[in-house]
Amino acid sequence: MAYFLGFDCLNGICGCRGDGVSCVNSSDCCNNKTCLDGICGCRQDGISCVLDKDCCGNSLCLDGICGCRPDGLSCNHTSDCCGKSSCLDGICGCRPDGISCSQTSDCCGSNQCLDGICGCRALGISCSNSTDCCDKQPCLSGICGCHEANLSCSSPKDCCGNLICFNGICK
Repeated sequence: MAYFLGFDCLNGICGCRGDGVSCVNSSDCCNNKTCLDGICGCRQDGISCVLDKDCCGNSLCLDGICGCRPDGLSCNHTSDCCGKSSCLDGICGCRPDGISCSQTSDCCGSNQCLDGICGCRALGISCSNSTDCCDKQPCLSGICGCHEANLSCSSPKDCCGNLICFNGICK
């Protein structure tokens, strides 16, 4: 095997160098890979980098470290995005209230995917637990809501507005 202008030559045919093959600079490497420490390839998430192309896949070089794409940046797949963000219409982020969803992780903040729509259940709407309800209201006997004054309670969040739960009664 001979080398010519940074390309591998084998049986009279020259071309770029593949992953794992030694290199002198990035122009030696195929498919926009980078010459890192003398070897053609890319760096995994969490490894130091200088340029985005140093990183594998769709990862970016952010503050000198390869990693996922934060909310607001372009993406091709949900796996490109950080944390619980999804790739929605080519942008990393979450789905706001009222937008269709397929799973709770599609939705912003503490909202859930309820019947295919991001949001929470309003006062008086049926619920299965308190995380279904809006504004941190409790799910009481299967209904999102709060107890008015002089009704029984078991915690301060059971009571409406500025009422407190005192000796098991909202006051």
